[in-house]
Amino acid sequence: MAKIGLKYIVGAKYNVTNNAVSYTDGLVLGKGISADITIGMSDVKLYADDAIAESIKDFQSGTISIGLDELDNNALAFISGHTADSTNGEIIKNISDVAPYIGVGFYGAVIRNGVRKIRCVWLPRTIFSIPANTFATKADSPAFTTPTMEGEILADIAGNWEIDRVVATEDEAVEWLNGKAGI
Repeated sequence: MAKIGLKYIVGAKYNVTNNAVSYTDGLVLGKGISADITIGMSDVKLYADDAIAESIKDFQSGTISIGLDELDNNALAFISGHTADSTNGEIIKNISDVAPYIGVGFYGAVIRNGVRKIRCVWLPRTIFSIPANTFATKADSPAFTTPTMEGEILADIAGNWEIDRVVATEDEAVEWLNGKAGI
């Protein structure tokens, strides 16, 4: 399927209770610009009689890079463990802050044989680094700088590292992602 879009990037805190996963505090993280997923696989080969007799490729972890139009203080606090103070608009970053594990998802249009569908992606367990801040003078003409969230994709307690679903409409995609994120 050819991919032709990206929308509705959501996240929710990953919780494990009695070997069951749940998600809380779901929110829209921002408007999507890009989402790049790279998966790392182990590659183990058994050689016998001077040839490869067995080969195993297993999931190890992955990385995700999400470009957003903006990352407001609430979303930044959510992914980084910082504290957002809604009374005065401050975000407080402390050396003791710990980034939480979160589930993250999004959707985008896909097309196959001339038929458009919507592909939803849910990464059940990720952890993000603090995004870099880039500021630049506008010089002769202004240039946009936007935040990019860099994270690691891990398997959840059931061994799942990605869940995909193809639906017919954007409303179905939003409903599915909201269900995953507990929104």
